[in-house]
Amino acid sequence: MKKTKLSAGERTALLGTQSIGRLLVRLSGPAITGMVIQSMYNLVDTVFVGKGVGTLALAALAVCFPIQMLLLAVGKTVGIGAASIISRRLGAGRDEEAGTFTDELIDLRSWLVENECPIIAMESTGVYWRPVHNILEG
Repeated sequence: MKKTKLSAGERTALLGTQSIGRLLVRLSGPAITGMVIQSMYNLVDTVFVGKGVGTLALAALAVCFPIQMLLLAVGKTVGIGAASIISRRLGAGRDEEAGTFTDELIDLRSWLVENECPIIAMESTGVYWRPVHNILEG
């Protein structure tokens, strides 16, 4: 059976008509894939550090891992929250407010980079929001 590609409007309509359970299963795939890849990266990194460098380096890696996860969590929290706010403002037709919020988000990214927090900056704003900002600025 050949799958037909849905337009953006049809995909949006599915969010309002399909059951939450079916949508959860369908849309959680990319998140699960990302988490599996991140876990595999950490596992392979641990093996190489343990075999190649030694137990002291492995201990350092074990100390740094929770810190890295905390920073990623903070960054993702800011990014997901910002995406929600911007999407709601765009959906309500308040494009100028969404653009202002995007400008503030980019200012936050700049501040984070200046203050040596590039992981949080990348996860929350840096890579993801520049195209949105360019679209809103017109």
